[in-house]
Amino acid sequence: MINDSQMRRLFAAIAAVMLLLVIYASALPVRFVPISWTDLWTRFVNTPWLSLGLDRRADWVANGLILIPFGFFYAAAWDWPSSSFGRKQLAFVSFAIVHAVIVCFIEAMQICFPPRTVSLNDMLAGYVGGIFGIFLWFLTGNRIIQSAAGFLASPKGPERLVILARWCAFALVLYATMPLDVMLATEEWQLKHQSGGFVIVPFADWAGATSFMKSILMNGWALPFGVLLKRQYGDHNRAIQYLTLWCVVIELASLPIYTGTTSITDTIVRLTIGIVGVFSSDQVFRYANKLDRPWIWFAASLSVAIVTYVAFLARYETVITDHAVVMERVQNILVAPFARAQQASELVAAQNIAGKLILFAALGFLLSGWRDRQATSRPATGIVVASSALGLGITIEVSQAFLSPFVPDITDVLTYLVGAMVGLVAFRLLIPEANSKEEAPGVKN
Repeated sequence: MINDSQMRRLFAAIAAVMLLLVIYASALPVRFVPISWTDLWTRFVNTPWLSLGLDRRADWVANGLILIPFGFFYAAAWDWPSSSFGRKQLAFVSFAIVHAVIVCFIEAMQICFPPRTVSLNDMLAGYVGGIFGIFLWFLTGNRIIQSAAGFLASPKGPERLVILARWCAFALVLYATMPLDVMLATEEWQLKHQSGGFVIVPFADWAGATSFMKSILMNGWALPFGVLLKRQYGDHNRAIQYLTLWCVVIELASLPIYTGTTSITDTIVRLTIGIVGVFSSDQVFRYANKLDRPWIWFAASLSVAIVTYVAFLARYETVITDHAVVMERVQNILVAPFARAQQASELVAAQNIAGKLILFAALGFLLSGWRDRQATSRPATGIVVASSALGLGITIEVSQAFLSPFVPDITDVLTYLVGAMVGLVAFRLLIPEANSKEEAPGVKN
């Protein structure tokens, strides 16, 4: 059992890691150019305030978002578990001072790491993001910890899956608001409308089979969500009511977001898939135990591996046949982690990384199920999951060396490995072991 002192140290460690990650990300693509202290000071005190257009608002907001976790866990390290007003004051005052120094340091550091943009806008966004993080802890921190404790106290299987589904629903609402480039003027709403950001006529945004498949895949999460809502409430009508509410709220959250698309089509598709999940819930849990076999877990993991490989390579334009060019591309795989992610916007880079993590988390989850159902040792399961992710990841990246416009990158291999291990952890947190006496996935209390 972790005591309060250990929890505070854990929160402090997490805050330090979050800060180090922000500092590293701020230095990307890690091309240090030494300058004198005099020049550094002169350029820093003359940091400009940039006039940012609507197209740059998302990147500006991202500078604040990445510092929210630092503020959140900094406050947790001070405030846990007493939540007294005095500790809150001490946490806020100390953070306000420390964070100001950190923001100034990061912006000054970027002067030595071109081609980073240095501006007062970024400093303000970063500072506000950290302050928001600390207030986020004051408002929701204890609830979040209690929710996590409730998750760990509940038995593995459907009960934990229902709690996870509830978290995911909130996460999807938050995702719909990203990157918080909220429209503040009537002209901005008109621009979003002109660019096709509002799809009022159902299915008007479908241009063919590709659009259909993309819509199904992007909203496929509604199927297990509907299954678990029926499991939680027991009644079809009540489950559908909550499903409808979540589907509408998620879409409404994107309404004032300039880069977000608000689509009636997505709402209809999402709701339809979710309703299928609601009405198939009993059958899913009835047949879950029958399908809980090692060969089915293995077949599912193999299918995900094949789909992942094809999905990563299917969009190639040309095959590179020049041996020298291929060898050069293979050698260039070894670059600073995430150095190439800086070439795109923060939002695009985050979405790209999240997609890779999710795909390989699914692979790690299924491989864990296969190994667990064979009653193998846990260390052996971790080795199999890690080696499989590395093997598939390296194969993908080497294959990309032969295909244009792909750029092989060691960062992606690391991302694949982390995703697979997340899947392993998720399996152990959610699914009862093969020899466990806890409730099996398909048995209802």
